[in-house]
Amino acid sequence: MRIPTVGINSSSGQHHSNITNSDLTTSWVDNRKDAWIQLAFAGIVKVGDLNIIFGDFATVSYIFSVDVSNDGLGFTSVFMGSSKPPKKITNIPVGKDAQYVRITIHENNSASKDKASILYVEANSADTPIPPEPIPPTPSGDTDKFGVLNFRKKSF
Repeated sequence: MRIPTVGINSSSGQHHSNITNSDLTTSWVDNRKDAWIQLAFAGIVKVGDLNIIFGDFATVSYIFSVDVSNDGLGFTSVFMGSSKPPKKITNIPVGKDAQYVRITIHENNSASKDKASILYVEANSADTPIPPEPIPPTPSGDTDKFGVLNFRKKSF
């Protein structure tokens, strides 16, 4: 289940809500080494995984890390890896409680090594939905011609 974001910040100081809106014609771009983008949630949640679509994902490989925080100040690294064209990155394991998730792009394999670009990102909850309460078994008994249960005891 997707976790709603209440804020998005970045190393450029700008807010970039367009990376969570599923519109792949918009993106976040930063041209500095170790550029980052940070998702904020309404409170501490169990983050299961991330789905990320990097800019130029069909041709550019990104080296990136994912860090989490409960206060937005101290971050703990939970993932370090790289994207491999032409695939989009999905199901990046997080498995931590957090109020903030930060994605840092360290470099890429294009001519402009410090360019960072993300088209879309979503965080998914690690909480499994609670199944509905089971329906109690029907009491045994006879039914009348309308299908209504008759709870009178049978006499033998």
